[in-house]
Amino acid sequence: MTFRNYRHVLLLLLLVTLPLSQAGEPRLFLWEIEGETTSYMFGTIHLPDERVLTLPAPVRSAFSASDAVYTEIAMDAVTQLKFSAATLLPKGESLRALLGPDLARRATAYVESRERDMELFDRFTIWAFMLQLTLLDDYEKYLSAVPMDYSLYQQAIADGKQAAGLETLEEQMSLFTDLPTPDQAELLSQTLNYLESLQGRSESPTEKIVQIYLSGDLAALSEEIFASTDMDTEVSRRFMDSLLKQRNLRMADRMAALLQGQPETTFFFAVGAAHFIGEDRLPTLMRQRGFRVHRQAARAQRSPVALP
Repeated sequence: MTFRNYRHVLLLLLLVTLPLSQAGEPRLFLWEIEGETTSYMFGTIHLPDERVLTLPAPVRSAFSASDAVYTEIAMDAVTQLKFSAATLLPKGESLRALLGPDLARRATAYVESRERDMELFDRFTIWAFMLQLTLLDDYEKYLSAVPMDYSLYQQAIADGKQAAGLETLEEQMSLFTDLPTPDQAELLSQTLNYLESLQGRSESPTEKIVQIYLSGDLAALSEEIFASTDMDTEVSRRFMDSLLKQRNLRMADRMAALLQGQPETTFFFAVGAAHFIGEDRLPTLMRQRGFRVHRQAARAQRSPVALP
């Protein structure tokens, strides 16, 4: 699994059960942070779908006006190599042996139901395999395509902007690498439970993700993420706390430090849309740190501009 695909897979794990928006006008996942200059927070989706890569004009204008672009992590070659190495098991180990006979049988059955060969995944860690499962219907497409965050990061470099990450790769990967093997296996089992329940449906999980994202419906986003998560288990509660709350606190602290340390700089912070929901969402945390933050209002007309 390549680094670029990891970037869109992480949010896919969060948004995989989102439904279509049923009402209301599409809204932008764009927040303004007032200060000496106006900076921005933009909620991304880590999928290489043309509909999301085509940015609405206000988002493109905010990006163009920015001096510095910060994604969740830096997306340079060194980071790619580190990530690729971390997804693989030590030589001589296999995923199916690690899973045990029952879970390995379920995983193999699901992979084969998507007309894939389980042998392709047998060198991956449990968490790396889990993050790929929801992409199997369009696996080749996602292996070669470029997700939104990567596009934004590379465009920032091409434009001569400052480009960096709010987190290190090690911090982000610790969500999974710090999980004991039994906990990883439990989360994989929950993922399989969901995917098995979808078998036979015509619409792919990724299409649902794109539709909810394009709607800009935060309420639906929040409701479905938590409704679809088995929060009765201690493993899930700990994982979701680490995935959202703890990372939001860390990213808010680092955004605040950047804004306070460089008040003349216009920042464009691009992080997954799931970080804009819940009690500890980024806009709320930034307000608690003394910043005036507001979401851009819905526009009657969207004027999309594709990333170059």
